[in-house]
Amino acid sequence: MAEMSAAIQGARQRRRYFVKPDLQTKYAFMFVLAIGVGLNLGVILALLAPLIRGASWWYSVLYGVLALLMIAVVATISIVFTHKIAGPIYKIERSFRQIMDEKDLSLRIFLRTDDELQELAEEINRLLEHLNHTVMLEQQKSTAILAKLDYLMAALAQPEKPEEADVLLQLNTIRQHLEDSGLKYKLK
Repeated sequence: MAEMSAAIQGARQRRRYFVKPDLQTKYAFMFVLAIGVGLNLGVILALLAPLIRGASWWYSVLYGVLALLMIAVVATISIVFTHKIAGPIYKIERSFRQIMDEKDLSLRIFLRTDDELQELAEEINRLLEHLNHTVMLEQQKSTAILAKLDYLMAALAQPEKPEEADVLLQLNTIRQHLEDSGLKYKLK
């Protein structure tokens, strides 16, 4: 029932097409601009076509050069505009791989100031900070529990052994600490 409700809610949320209006508007404008440049160059080439039919071979060469120039301009505009998103995505992916390979939650994602996805990088950095802090606390708890276990094991190894009730009490305390520790995240 809960899964069905989540699916219905997810379907409703997808109807919001402008989730990041500033970003989407900017790239929609750039897309329209690239198409406009392409169409205008296409119209120019279409107007030149009748001149080429009855003219010398130089007009054919000029027509071909203009067609290639049109393709190059539109391709360049597209690459420059999409790099503002593709570059940060590449950087974020590379940073994730580095974090996983090095098992280093202290690493952060840094993008150039004019790149898109700055907000995403900041949220990921906040998540990494939270995970780093949580794992550090868990490691400190584990270290304390291990120290208590080492103390008990050393005490049991001595000829004058501590009372059994005292050892059981301390082991029970350690057991409770172990139950209380551990990351409290939902796992599947």
